[in-house]
Formats: sequence, structure tokens, C-alpha cells
Amino acid sequence: MFESLTNEVVLSLATVAMSGLAICGTLVALRATQRRQEPVDLDVVVKTAPYHRLHNLVRGNGA
Repeated sequence: MFESLTNEVVLSLATVAMSGLAICGTLVALRATQRRQEPVDLDVVVKTAPYHRLHNLVRGNGA
């Protein structure tokens, strides 16, 4: 059954298979490095905002 396969065919198939594995490995590695967005709690962001740095930019009504 395998006698009809020449060296060129075997090497070509091996090259194609290795290229496919390299592409799949690269895609898996890139997918694993993506950052997951964590949900943001707006109340915490507002409470911990650096309002003391805005004293020259925003004029309050002094309340």
C-alpha cells in the first residue's frame, strides 16, 4: 500500500503537516496571551478617583 509513495510525496506531506502544526501552535499561544477584561465596579472607581489632582482644572461651587 505504501510502496507507491515516493520520497518526495512523503517529505511534502511531512512539511505540510509540520507547517500546519506550527500555525496551530502559534494561534494557541497568541490566544492564551490575550488579556481578559474584568468587570469594573463604577462605585469603587468613583470613590477611589484622584480628585485632589483636579483642583486647578475644575472649579467647584464650594459646597
